[in-house]
Amino acid sequence: MSALFPGGSSLAWPDYFVLIFLFAAMLGCAWSEGARWKKSGDFFSAGRALSWPRACASLIASEISALALLSLAASTFSGDWSDLRLFIAAAAARLCIVWLYLPIVYPAAGATVYGYLAKRFGPATRRVSAGFFIGMRLLASGARLAAAAGVVGALLGCHPVLVLLALALACAAYTSRGGLSAVSGAAVVQAGTILAAPFVLLAFLSRHWPGGFSAAIQAAHDAGRLGLGSPRTALALSPAFFAALATYGADQELAQNSLAAASLKDSRWATAGAAVLSLLIGAAYLAVGTGLFAFYKLNPAMSPPQSPSLVYAHFCLTSLPVAVRGLSAAAIVMAAAHLPLCSLSAAFVEDYYRPWLMPRKSEAHYLRVSKAAVWFFAAALAGLAIIWNSSEAWLAFLLKIGSMLLGPLLGVFLFALFSRRWADRANVVAAASSAGLGAVAVALIEADRLHCDPSWLIVFGALFTAFLARQLAPYLDRDQ
Repeated sequence: MSALFPGGSSLAWPDYFVLIFLFAAMLGCAWSEGARWKKSGDFFSAGRALSWPRACASLIASEISALALLSLAASTFSGDWSDLRLFIAAAAARLCIVWLYLPIVYPAAGATVYGYLAKRFGPATRRVSAGFFIGMRLLASGARLAAAAGVVGALLGCHPVLVLLALALACAAYTSRGGLSAVSGAAVVQAGTILAAPFVLLAFLSRHWPGGFSAAIQAAHDAGRLGLGSPRTALALSPAFFAALATYGADQELAQNSLAAASLKDSRWATAGAAVLSLLIGAAYLAVGTGLFAFYKLNPAMSPPQSPSLVYAHFCLTSLPVAVRGLSAAAIVMAAAHLPLCSLSAAFVEDYYRPWLMPRKSEAHYLRVSKAAVWFFAAALAGLAIIWNSSEAWLAFLLKIGSMLLGPLLGVFLFALFSRRWADRANVVAAASSAGLGAVAVALIEADRLHCDPSWLIVFGALFTAFLARQLAPYLDRDQ
């Protein structure tokens, strides 16, 4: 990425002013929450008192990464609007979460969503699910941090390692102070910036299409950039729907925001609102990609980057005016500035340390451990990102491994919600077997010995885990 802009950053002082102002506002909103929590459970769940707009903003900030923003613009710059179907599938999954999942899980969950599994099945299911989440999030978020640091470093003219260390330090500082309350405070600025930037950029583009909006639409239409893909792309909706169910229902990073709402009604409003905003943001960045295609098509003297994945950053640094350029760059920085430190620490402390490793300690002790865990996971993510920063092949592989673990997690929740059978040991065996088969499948796909879209592994993992757990329960948990 740094080779794209060999002279360093093209940002001017007004751009840096916008960046610094928004970053300071993010830190200020987070820091203003203070250190009022006295219990680790409240620290990780904001006392279950978040208003639904704030929980909604936190869901958006948790969901959208810098890589997602860049890839959305790149997909419509070089192709059509097929990815919009993925957002529609995700919105449908969120509606299922609102009507089928939250009424059951919200009253039963504790500081983490895996507390529900402890009540429904037992401690073994809780530990294996939390362990899957920690492993998945470390792999996926470490890889995303490494990739995002490269992009942000190129935008700012900084070394990627300095960027990822700064992001980890800032996130750890405010998260260890205020827990999920601080994270949700920062998320308000993050989500607002991510939402505003594409509309400002589209407004600028609309004034620089020779021939106006109609010419831009005609250029995109003639090049086949406005379609929703072939009917076969509808097959992608099944894995996208299952992946969204797993992400919003079984992943503590997303689920913690819905479960921290002040009431079940607030939780449902927050989740439904996030579905609408996520669809709006996705469509906006897809429109940016189409708009950039029309811009370069109608302005042949302007040269796009060789790689479509860099088109957003390239246009941001080479064509936008000052301040607007800063806002567009800030959207990438804000999307990169959200790390899953609170959720990782919650899973460790509330699902392992408190009930299993060190029970019956004081709340002051658990709160100290919680804050220490935040710093530990910040260091772990930064360390993993530094290790993986130089290998794009490893980044792609680790993202696939991390996503594959979502399948077994979702399978356990599906079994819990749609079956009355008791199973604890059976869930552990089923989830471990599904994860092992998934890892083998990913390795075979990487070796080009298995021709399968990796996204289907989530569907297979979920259904296989639920089926195997149900079959094994009468044998492994007959004494329960």
